[in-house]
Amino acid sequence: MDFESIFLHGGLGMDLIGLAVRVTAILVVPVNRRPSSAMAWLLAIFLIPYVGVIAFLLIGNPKLPKRRREQQRRSTAGWRP
Repeated sequence: MDFESIFLHGGLGMDLIGLAVRVTAILVVPVNRRPSSAMAWLLAIFLIPYVGVIAFLLIGNPKLPKRRREQQRRSTAGWRP
């Protein structure tokens, strides 16, 4: 195999991985999110796929930790009528 052949196949592999990332993002990102938040994450993933996916995995979890949810419940229970 020559360099051009390896380069073309490697590029095809990256294209297929990028496509798989985008299709998976469409299915996973909108779950349990406000539409504006989901759209922002999808734009980040589509425009800068590898950086967007890494950022989503690091900070994109919409679920708060149990301790924070309990704290929120206590604080909102105090001012409900």
